Amino acid sequence: MLIGLLRHVSTVFAVTPNQRLLAAGADPLPTYLDQCQAAPETQLETLLDIVGRSADTEWGRAHDFSGVRSVDDFRARVPLTEWSDYEAVSERMQEGETNLTFPGAPEFFVLTSGTTGFSKLIPESAAGLAAKRATSDLRIAAVVPHVPSLRDEGAILTFANRRVFGTTPSGIEFGSASGSNLTLSPPLGPSRLAYPLSILERVDHEHDVDYLILLCALGADVRAIRGNNAGRLITLLEAADARRDDLISDIRHGTITPSITLEPELRASLTQRPNPARADALDAAIAERGHLDAAAAWPNLAALIFWLSGSVGRYMADLLPHAPSGVTTFDIGYGASEGRFNVPLNPGVSAGPLALHAQFLEFVPLDGGDPLLAHEVSDGASYRLVTTSYSGLYRYDIHDIVRVDGFTGGSPHIVFESKGADVGNVAGEKIAGSELMREIDAALLQAGLTVRHYCVVTDLDRHGYDVCLELDPASAPPPANLADITEAALTRTGMIYPYFRGQGLIAPSRTLVMASGWQEQLYATRTGAGVSRSQVKLPLIVLEVPHPSLTTVALMSSALTPD
Repeated sequence: MLIGLLRHVSTVFAVTPNQRLLAAGADPLPTYLDQCQAAPETQLETLLDIVGRSADTEWGRAHDFSGVRSVDDFRARVPLTEWSDYEAVSERMQEGETNLTFPGAPEFFVLTSGTTGFSKLIPESAAGLAAKRATSDLRIAAVVPHVPSLRDEGAILTFANRRVFGTTPSGIEFGSASGSNLTLSPPLGPSRLAYPLSILERVDHEHDVDYLILLCALGADVRAIRGNNAGRLITLLEAADARRDDLISDIRHGTITPSITLEPELRASLTQRPNPARADALDAAIAERGHLDAAAAWPNLAALIFWLSGSVGRYMADLLPHAPSGVTTFDIGYGASEGRFNVPLNPGVSAGPLALHAQFLEFVPLDGGDPLLAHEVSDGASYRLVTTSYSGLYRYDIHDIVRVDGFTGGSPHIVFESKGADVGNVAGEKIAGSELMREIDAALLQAGLTVRHYCVVTDLDRHGYDVCLELDPASAPPPANLADITEAALTRTGMIYPYFRGQGLIAPSRTLVMASGWQEQLYATRTGAGVSRSQVKLPLIVLEVPHPSLTTVALMSSALTPD
């Protein structure tokens, strides 16, 4: 029984939790912590506001949103959903239809990898964007008390992807969640950004983007660096070290090297004043450390804010030896294209209380049973996360597994644990197993190869994929370019994989040819008393090479590079 939440509410609350946070000014934390103390009431307010706004939409009328007065009312009307329930609606919105799952037209579409298909476009409403902005502001507000030097001075180097990748047939822009968020809510205000956003939006070549970001950031007093994946900073610093002579010369003379192709007007707007003192300081730091790393580039760097959990959290361990001593690490917060779900409050800790104002959340026990509300979950337990959002997703299963690690009031602290089964995720790309299978099957067929079995290994230490396969004895021998064939298949899974490959966040894939009998060995380890082969489904995506001693040939994919 949902104690305290079964009461009926006659009207949608006049002032919502999200509106109270947005009105809280420069320090929304006290308001947020009050909401955590009253988590059940805050979640009910949020749910009724979401449903009330959409009562007169096509989806709201079909599900009788006007009659929802409680959590039980809502659950009785809406089953758990997945992207397949919204795909046709998104396509209609892309064509210009309005008032489908939320009032009016989308403000933006977020491009993301699908769990059951190619890249999908998730519509964003104005209210949904405002909820995400409030959460982003909260996350920065949580860092500042622990890093006081961020309050008044210094630049913030924030990594994001290009905001706009294209437009829908009706003219609505679509692109990245990170670029959209940075445009809407720059950390501590636009004046604190270490580089102008025009670099992301108007420069076409990724290497040129990296150079210009470095040029601006190396000339600035950077106090914090933030982004989803710390691997992005590692690859950027490697590029900086390789081009340090050009970068320091441009800083010294106030130029941009002619090798960077820019329109004259854009080149003029990005050109900085000569700064010989800064160039001298960089030269001295490089001479002392032997290379250009984060400590040499930004001696006042006080905070590194990246994902600390999941597969991408491993990048932070690689980064820390190259940062100034005493730097504070903070988790940037757990989220996905569908929402931002928690607010980390303490350094070095990924878990944080829920963003109760931004969506209504439910938690499905992994061993089965009815979904639970936020205040009903158990500390230390893991759940499948279900969200209801201001952008028209209702009881939507995002296929993420989260773990509860403590509470603030009635709000659990959650941390991302893993994607659900059969999702490849080395650097946040989230490739559906169905897409991997479709593209690899097609590539092997085109190459004239017959395969008994294959699996895809997400090598988190190497930050890349290994494709392990056993050829049928009657098949043609593996061609010399087999690794390139499978790399090309990975590239065709959507836009995210080649984009991350181009940024250096994902290493080139490898193809491992396994000995005859490998598949039999896989079955042998999964069958036994009471379990027959017919009951066993060999997994497509695994975390390590199964029976690596049976590897006969390992081929690096070196000939292909991302476009």
